[in-house]
Amino acid sequence: PDLPPALEGLRILHISDVHVGFFIGFDDLERIIALASAQRPDLVLIIGDVSYDAVSYLYALRLAGEIPSRYGIYASIGNHEYFRGIQSIIRSYDRGPIPLLLDSGVAIDVDGTPLYLAGADDPRSIRNRPDSFFATTIDRAMQDAPSDAFSILMSHRPTGFDRAAELGIPLTLAGHTHGGQIGFQGRSLLYAFNPERYMWGLYERGPHKLYVSAGAGHWFPYRLGCPTEIPIYRLTRQAAT
Repeated sequence: PDLPPALEGLRILHISDVHVGFFIGFDDLERIIALASAQRPDLVLIIGDVSYDAVSYLYALRLAGEIPSRYGIYASIGNHEYFRGIQSIIRSYDRGPIPLLLDSGVAIDVDGTPLYLAGADDPRSIRNRPDSFFATTIDRAMQDAPSDAFSILMSHRPTGFDRAAELGIPLTLAGHTHGGQIGFQGRSLLYAFNPERYMWGLYERGPHKLYVSAGAGHWFPYRLGCPTEIPIYRLTRQAAT
């Protein structure tokens, strides 16, 4: 309802959980990049778990950097970036074409209106994280946000949505869960087995929205009723009721 007029119709493409490695090859990534490029998005957000292999990470970033977008491509990290060696991954971002937002954010000028992108850290293990983890990382990522900016949070773990809603962030984008890779009628069947209650799709807390992508790839060689996806969002002002 409070969308600035300059952001009306802005198209955001969301890539997460490609997992280049065991079951997803660079030919698959090239297909994902081609599909994404054909959409001509205004903004591209890559939200964690790009590759299993730290050695090939830079090449994957360079491929993704070829997606044409009016306002650029930005990334945040996921748990697999830690599993593969976070310092090596950070060096890949330093050498690559895509800025990494880690406990940080950036303001983008859209026709004179600030759009703020914030990138949260990942706790590595959701089961053992301190309760303050998401508050700490999201507060850090938001600390430089202009007071008049429309903000978007990139949080690989959808659990970050709780803190985002408390802070009044209108849109949070997440991945990580793969929708459990098993679904029915657009919903995950694995809620009971996952401590993160946001598994797949759109969630709302008042005017604040979260979308959890089922991911562009996978770490297990099958899916049932839960296909891979590269979501595209179109921002629009909510009509008065």
